[in-house]
Amino acid sequence: MTNQIVNDIAYKNDIAVFDFPFESFKACSIENENKYYIGINEALFETQAQKNTAKLHELGHCMTGALYSESSPLFTREKCEYKANRWAIRQFVPKPLLIDYLKKGYKMYEIAEEMELTEEFLWQAYYHYFR
Repeated sequence: MTNQIVNDIAYKNDIAVFDFPFESFKACSIENENKYYIGINEALFETQAQKNTAKLHELGHCMTGALYSESSPLFTREKCEYKANRWAIRQFVPKPLLIDYLKKGYKMYEIAEEMELTEEFLWQAYYHYFR
């Protein structure tokens, strides 16, 4: 379900998502001539939740324009990563939804399974809203 939602958002925003056999990383986002692309090396992921989370994160880079190169200063890279994560969290794990799950007694790993995202991403959402 989450995979389809992410792909739909990408499609509606004219962002191409494709499998690309990167050697040194699992996923990346690029912009070329005002068009965004997301490359995912699907073979490097162990679970669908990992793929979904990576695609969602990369979609956050595209939707916010928060892109950087390997030669960018650390401050710039961290700022772009923060923006991408914040967008992804707010789009897919809105605070009321997370509170609802927690009030119902769900553990973080159960929410992650239900949403087809990684537990680590759900903890990032939790700390984003409640720190």
